Amino acid sequence: PNTTLPTGSTEQLVATGTYAGGATGNLTSVAVWSSASTGVGTIVSNTGAATGISTGTSKITATVTETNGTVITGTATLSVTGKTLTSIMLTGTQGSTTPLSPPSLVAGTNLQVYATGTYSDGSTQDITSQAVWTSSGSDASVSAGLITTATTGDPIITASLSGVAGS
Repeated sequence: PNTTLPTGSTEQLVATGTYAGGATGNLTSVAVWSSASTGVGTIVSNTGAATGISTGTSKITATVTETNGTVITGTATLSVTGKTLTSIMLTGTQGSTTPLSPPSLVAGTNLQVYATGTYSDGSTQDITSQAVWTSSGSDASVSAGLITTATTGDPIITASLSGVAGS
């Protein structure tokens, strides 16, 4: 079957052989795997693990040589999409990749925090202005990463984007 994955992601492909009589078997570990366009997707030749390199498509081939010398091949299309957001970390410095330790604030004070997104290709990006910010309680509010405390309490501040959240 054809497979779609984002850049930077890896997925295990499976080669299934169908024998005379209709029986099937997993040939993943005995197949030799290849990618027609290694700039789009690479594949580990002895395991079938495919990794998306850049947006596009590549023909993936699994080849098995039977004991009688017969060569059998199977193909699928690997479609690689753009990178996807995989996690969000709150930080104390814009663009940082060091997580923010939970701050202790006096009621009535402010603190600017930032959101750093990590993507499927391993890259990071400041997403502070794109994120939707929420506070778990009325003891603090947050807008664009600026936390404003109102009363004493232990609110949880969350930044969300594209179905991914970090607190």
